Amino acid sequence: MASLSEIAKLLGGALSGEDLFITGISTPDEQLPGTICVLANEKATDKLSGAAAAYIAPSGFKEYNEKPLIRVADTRLSFAKLLEFFFPEKVKPAYISHKASISDSAVLGDNVTVDDFAVIGDGTVIGAGSHIYSGAVIGGNVKIGERCHIYPNVTVYDNVKIGGGARLHAGVVIGGDGFGYVPGAVHTKIPHCGDVVIGDDVEIGANSAVDRATVNSTIIGSGTKIDNLVQIGHNVHIGKGCFIVAQCAIGGSAVIGDYVIIGGQVGIRDHVRVGSYSNIAAQSGLGDDIPERSDYGGSPAVPLKEWGKQIAGLKRLSDLRKRLTALEKTK
Repeated sequence: MASLSEIAKLLGGALSGEDLFITGISTPDEQLPGTICVLANEKATDKLSGAAAAYIAPSGFKEYNEKPLIRVADTRLSFAKLLEFFFPEKVKPAYISHKASISDSAVLGDNVTVDDFAVIGDGTVIGAGSHIYSGAVIGGNVKIGERCHIYPNVTVYDNVKIGGGARLHAGVVIGGDGFGYVPGAVHTKIPHCGDVVIGDDVEIGANSAVDRATVNSTIIGSGTKIDNLVQIGHNVHIGKGCFIVAQCAIGGSAVIGDYVIIGGQVGIRDHVRVGSYSNIAAQSGLGDDIPERSDYGGSPAVPLKEWGKQIAGLKRLSDLRKRLTALEKTK
């Protein structure tokens, strides 16, 4: 429970109306008495008649006197802060389970937690405050930074380096062999002798895979967020602060710049270079390099405006076919 004045201070917002006590958060479509509701934009006035006790709205929201209102600069950021406030992450005392298998040569920092049936290999170093969950397998000579969460059934192969604050969700595989073969009557496997280097504050969603390099490193830059079911091939370099949405596949040796947003189900061919601050629309197929600050879509992907024209043209095809058929009958 918290007062509206406390919430306004937390969010850096301005409170109008009575300073009530709030018990939690509710959504605009499922408002509950005693809660506060976040309105995403200035057009959501129809949601003000719900059961919520108070509302959070954009700073340009018009005056509303019936219920208390907190105006904020960024409603999405405010929603995230409210969730952290009302649902703080549970932190239990650090412990090492006697059911875990930990090499005698592994080094664990202060306040590291290792749950049942986790495995930590020879020479591996786990940073202070990190948590290795049940069933996670950490290979040999792995370096994991401070405050990391390695969730259940994650597999980290040998020689991987993971920065501080990383979160690897259930089923993630880091450092498996890339898909490299010399084709023939009998396909010859290409050894993968490199590693994976993951920066600070990277989050990787459930059942995603990051392959180790053939030589040198597969790299994921600090602050990058990767959704579930994403495949990142060998020797890929991903910059800092990127968003990569579910079911993407990035081919080997592709280079993704900083702060790139890649929509769901995008496929990127091997060796392609994507310039920083670019956006690739969902379900696109990218086969060629694109420059910085570009917006691309479609398969094969083209500049977004051109893709829009292509889609508009496709919608007209049926009508054009009917008109062509009618013209042919007049001959």
